[in-house]
Amino acid sequence: IRTLRELLKKMGICVIECESFEADDILGTLSHQCEEQGIDALLVTGDRDALQLVSPSTHVLMTKKGISETVEFTPEVLAEAYGLAPDRMRDLKGLMGDSSDNIPGVPGVGEKTALKLLSDYGSLENVLACAGEIPGKLGERIRDSADSARLSYRIGTIDRNAPIAQTLEDCRFRPERIRDASADLLALELRSIVSRLPNDVKDKVRKHGLRNSHLLSIAPTGTISLAFADNASNGIEPAFSWSYQRKKRMPDGSTKE
Repeated sequence: IRTLRELLKKMGICVIECESFEADDILGTLSHQCEEQGIDALLVTGDRDALQLVSPSTHVLMTKKGISETVEFTPEVLAEAYGLAPDRMRDLKGLMGDSSDNIPGVPGVGEKTALKLLSDYGSLENVLACAGEIPGKLGERIRDSADSARLSYRIGTIDRNAPIAQTLEDCRFRPERIRDASADLLALELRSIVSRLPNDVKDKVRKHGLRNSHLLSIAPTGTISLAFADNASNGIEPAFSWSYQRKKRMPDGSTKE
């Protein structure tokens, strides 16, 4: 994680962290700021909780299979997919829960049943208020799990007022900054990103690439140091180097270099 933070900083990409708040709270806060300033926001995430943030000016690009398959949710797309307004997605979470986030919901209520209940009653609170008229085991489970459903609703609600220190201007993407991370991208073998750099930067990076390069040195066991030189350097000055210090795990769980 530290390596990723340092790399993104060199690339000029803002990294935002806020203690006691989750990533979707930060997305919610930034999208709220965008709406207040008349800026359209596109949130790229695989977390379905973010669908409650959808609005005419905030769309959610939901990743399904990495970034190769995505769906852009607008209010209209969300209504077609779930039959719900964005704000009702929290009611859905309250009823069905989410095992991946340890959100209990109502035991035995899955997405299909939860959507049917919301279609019939409109909201979580209405479902709970009318639980006495819902027949069979379903009505019994809802009555017994009212507190759990309300807790799940609260947990699933994104806080759009997280106290983040960064401004929208701090988040502005500046493509020219990526060149500052070119050496690090190569060191981490992120060649697909290098291939998308501006042409002037790409040419400089290619000059020090690993293709058609010669291994200059490998240090003794324990520390691995690799140095490469391209053909033009004649093996005198390394064009690229990388070092790794191997650590040994001890029986008590600690590590030792």
